[in-house]
Amino acid sequence: MSNAKPQGLARNQHYVPQCYLKAWCGPNGKLVRYASERSGLHRREVVPKGTGFEIDLYTYQEAPFMRHAEPARIETRVFQKFDDLGSKALQTLRTRPLRDLSDDEKDWWTIFVHAAHYRHPTQLEKLKAQTQAIADASVAQTLAEYAPINRQRMEAVLARPVRDGMTLKDVMIQNVTLDGLQKQLTHLPRLESIRAMTWAVLTMPPEQPLITSDHPVLFNMHGQFRVITVALSPSKLFLAYDPHPEMDEDLEKEFALTHNRLLYVLSPKFIYSQGDLTGDALAMAKTYLGRSNPLDLPDPSPA
Repeated sequence: MSNAKPQGLARNQHYVPQCYLKAWCGPNGKLVRYASERSGLHRREVVPKGTGFEIDLYTYQEAPFMRHAEPARIETRVFQKFDDLGSKALQTLRTRPLRDLSDDEKDWWTIFVHAAHYRHPTQLEKLKAQTQAIADASVAQTLAEYAPINRQRMEAVLARPVRDGMTLKDVMIQNVTLDGLQKQLTHLPRLESIRAMTWAVLTMPPEQPLITSDHPVLFNMHGQFRVITVALSPSKLFLAYDPHPEMDEDLEKEFALTHNRLLYVLSPKFIYSQGDLTGDALAMAKTYLGRSNPLDLPDPSPA
């Protein structure tokens, strides 16, 4: 079987919306990206299109008896629509008072924020691991009912390479995982829960610009007090939270001031900024970027 991809297939599939990163771009249309490499912290200027993507991340794979008319439809139909409509709400939040956000824009911003979390590769890997466990149990139960000779034949079929080093079983798991992702993205109770939270947009002081990352949404939806934060731009922070008697303007400001630090709890691959990081911000990137459980580490000292 040929491993060639259909012509026109969008293979660079972005998990960080390009429209989102544009707020950190300078006059040259580029933003500063930091990544942890063996030689240390690496700085590079990139355009939004040139970062935050993986090859075939959301592409349905083909195998015998599994054909897809639009293998990249999640990227080209689902996320393209989310990003196009979400970007309009994003622009309103960046440039106008929160009260100017229309009901439609609030709906699409809810979807955009929710998707920005669940479309990330780490979330996809979690979903794939769940799919793998279910598939392994199902296959084991099915094969147990086969006669030994037929069981061996079926195991050989599932282990047969079909494309790009993937076995038939790998392809099945990938495609079922993507089906599961689409269900996650349209999980109505969770979307309604986000929309019902109290929303705020905070303006940061010029001396404390916001950075962002390839996993830009801090999405704590499991505790007693649920909070979502996402930087809208270097100067604006979106905050959503459950109504709470202790939440006031001072506590909102505390969430804003700690957002840059809390980005590292998700172990991002990239940190993005509008300009060069300096002082504490640079020290944090050197210490935390690329490490697991970074918030358990002591505060870094400025370089």
